[in-house]
Amino acid sequence: MRSRVAWLALLGGSIIAACSSSGGNQADNGPGDGGDSGSAQDATSSSGGDGAALDGPGDDAAGHDAAGAVDGPAAESGGSDGGDSGARDSGLVEAASPGDGASSDGPTEAASSDSGSPVDSGAADGGDAGLLQCGSILEFPLAGIKGPYAIVTGPDGNLWFTEAAGSAVGQMTAGGTLLHEFVDPSLNSGALGIAKGPDGNLWYIEPLAYDIVRLTTAGAGKEFLDPTPASTPEHITAGPDGNLWYTESHYDHVNRITPAGVITLFSVSQNSQPFGITAGPDGNVWFAEIHGNQVGKITPSGVVTEYPVPTTGAYPFYITTGPDGAIWFSEYQGNQIGRVTLAGTFQEFSVPTAASNPCGITSGPDGNLWFTETSGNNVARMTTSGAVQEFPIPTPFSKPQGITVGPDGNLWFVEQNTSKIGVLVRAGCSGDGG
Repeated sequence: MRSRVAWLALLGGSIIAACSSSGGNQADNGPGDGGDSGSAQDATSSSGGDGAALDGPGDDAAGHDAAGAVDGPAAESGGSDGGDSGARDSGLVEAASPGDGASSDGPTEAASSDSGSPVDSGAADGGDAGLLQCGSILEFPLAGIKGPYAIVTGPDGNLWFTEAAGSAVGQMTAGGTLLHEFVDPSLNSGALGIAKGPDGNLWYIEPLAYDIVRLTTAGAGKEFLDPTPASTPEHITAGPDGNLWYTESHYDHVNRITPAGVITLFSVSQNSQPFGITAGPDGNVWFAEIHGNQVGKITPSGVVTEYPVPTTGAYPFYITTGPDGAIWFSEYQGNQIGRVTLAGTFQEFSVPTAASNPCGITSGPDGNLWFTETSGNNVARMTTSGAVQEFPIPTPFSKPQGITVGPDGNLWFVEQNTSKIGVLVRAGCSGDGG
């Protein structure tokens, strides 16, 4: 399992990765679709076909509410917590209003023509560079040191993002207006992965409080304690089964939580450190294992199968379902974007900027993949055939992390080092559909 010190270094942004570039050529592991990566490592045998689910009594939790809390069934734990899973009201409070609702320092604007032409590595032409044309990037500063980490389009049509340093969740319109920041004042809880739930709420992770939080769009929250003591919940996604699924890297779990807060734990390979997670098109949940150097899938009943990534030490990080029905993931130290079919066949595509540390990744509305480069300071587009176009972020050393498709069809991302929310405008982009 990963040490708490190492995990805190990750949260604080001090990952040191020796990334290497493989020369910009596709690393193909076999004919046709990339070749067979080798036999899948099936983790079901040790669990008797039940994915090593850790079952327990599952007594109802007594959660206590405060003003504005979301009421609902008490959080039952289906895991090995021995009973009470510790559901409680989050006590979130709204941060000081930014006044007229605009982002506190006002948006900064940078067209691609001002920040330099996009670095083209063989993808289709990016269109005419200019104000609000393809590749134009706008940045909206947040007040103070917030360390925004992950971002998602919420059920209300706004952008929602977590603040790792601020222990808060922010709400922003597609016009860049900061509406609210909801802060947990009780402790330095942190805030990492966030997802839109099947219940019309937001769900996010408080890693230092070991909590999964259900948050209404009005800002009322309820926390559900992970049953494993001193756990490290990381990222969360809405599953294809109507539940939420999240990774817990310290004890190597991929866990299921119902909209009512019932948690069931499932074990994956020891010392694998599951991290990014996404719903697959096959009815399963897929996840990336940083230290295990694998991509895994788990069925709704908890059967786990893991596939080794071809590149040694690739550090598979974030993961998404691609527009082609395959699973795509970033290789933080491998400096590649990986693709794996539902049968476990891999392809890997190099990122042009050396040691760029590809990070967040999402499937775009244009039929391409979009990802951030933490050290390369770029937002990049990749076609399903592996052609890449990179767009420089105007602010240096911004450390972009999570990325999502906004309600406006543009690509929204967070800048952890500079505490800004960015948007890359897709207007005028050609080459859609890869």
